[in-house]
Amino acid sequence: MESAQPLVDVEALQRENRQLKQMVDLLEQVVEALGDDNRYFAGLVLGHSPDQKEALEFYCDPRNEGAKGHRQRVRERAEAAASAKVRAA
Repeated sequence: MESAQPLVDVEALQRENRQLKQMVDLLEQVVEALGDDNRYFAGLVLGHSPDQKEALEFYCDPRNEGAKGHRQRVRERAEAAASAKVRAA
């Protein structure tokens, strides 16, 4: 008797899940970079209302902590979700 083939390729699903999480993370950063808060702070530094390129540059500049702050918020959300899972168990 032959062994049954799995219905789902778990490794492929895990890879796809990681890729989707990375895509969501990137989209969240673009939304933040082009959002009102970042444009406001970029405008204060630049002395004028920034265009998209200037807003992205401001967000990515390590001195302004836009992208760094995003990583911290993602980490905090993951910790909160893990904590909620533990409490629910």
